[in-house]
Amino acid sequence: MRKPRTPKQDPQSVIRCGNPDDAKLAYMAMFRYAFGRMTYMPSTIINIIKANADTLTMPTLELLDRDLTDEANRYDRLYKREPTSNYGQECDRQLWLAFHAWVKKQIENKKEETK
Repeated sequence: MRKPRTPKQDPQSVIRCGNPDDAKLAYMAMFRYAFGRMTYMPSTIINIIKANADTLTMPTLELLDRDLTDEANRYDRLYKREPTSNYGQECDRQLWLAFHAWVKKQIENKKEETK
């Protein structure tokens, strides 16, 4: 029987217990679930991903960047005809744009580390 999580445990530790491929899958599943939601979920998931920045691999960051870039391009192309997108409402859009900037910065940092 599993011991229930106590408030003193690190809530991110569940993600850290798997192998890197499992962690990548978990981050992408959470991100793709939250992307487009107009609730508290986007900020919650973004905070979890940022809290685990040290475990993000370059392929995971590049995949996040690709998904966010694709949505930015879609948003710019379709917004005038179809004012909905995976960004959600304007406040959500600002949150995702800020997260995209953060992802790009993480990619830059990883590239600098490998030089």
